[in-house]
Amino acid sequence: MGVGMGGGRMGRMAGRLAVAGTAALGLGGFVLSFTALRDLAVRVGMPDGLAWIWPLLIDGLIIEATLAVVRLSQLRSRAVWYAWTLLAGGAVVSVGSNGVHAVATGHGIAGAAAAAVAPVVLLAMTHLTVLLLEKPTDTAVEVAGTLTAQQEETANQALPSAPTPDAAEPAQLPAGDGDEPVPAAREEEARVGLEEWVRAKEEAGATVTGAMVAELLGCSASTGRRRLAALRKHHNADGPRLRLATQNTEQDRKRA
Repeated sequence: MGVGMGGGRMGRMAGRLAVAGTAALGLGGFVLSFTALRDLAVRVGMPDGLAWIWPLLIDGLIIEATLAVVRLSQLRSRAVWYAWTLLAGGAVVSVGSNGVHAVATGHGIAGAAAAAVAPVVLLAMTHLTVLLLEKPTDTAVEVAGTLTAQQEETANQALPSAPTPDAAEPAQLPAGDGDEPVPAAREEEARVGLEEWVRAKEEAGATVTGAMVAELLGCSASTGRRRLAALRKHHNADGPRLRLATQNTEQDRKRA
């Protein structure tokens, strides 16, 4: 248990460090891109007091579009294509404007390539931070709960119910038609259920025949006889004898 708790703490710490790291890198990309775009806005004639709005529009669009893409994808909304379009458009404008600023300030192609790093990092880190902060959705929790309930129900159904002597007919037992293979667990369940049914019949004073077994299992008379013979053989070898019919009646052979 100590190892599990230690692993959980380490996992949470690693998650927090990852979020902090991606947020710091994204902030760095935003600051560099913001500075270059603001300077470009001033160079093209925007008032110095309003030039900060230009980079905020461009890089803010990238951040908001990234958040929208993640959320709309979770909701499986068709509108996600619109968020992707805005994200792609904002990324192209930001990368292009940073490159233009580098060329305009005399840094050439190499400067433009270097300047493109900041908006790309901003885009990637924003997306990664959102993914790291993502929590399981209500739908996922609901599906997990449904699967658990279904598994419990299946396990409960697999348990055989013991019939009582005065019961009219027991629940239908799993039985193949004699040709299809039956899984070992299901075969054992069928054998135990059949054994309890036979015992209940005998305690009520009846003599079990292959025809009765066939009617119970919904199979042919020959399959019923084989099931009865297998049960008799099992008890002759491993346990107390059941008072089973030792021979098939002529009526059983006709039904086969």
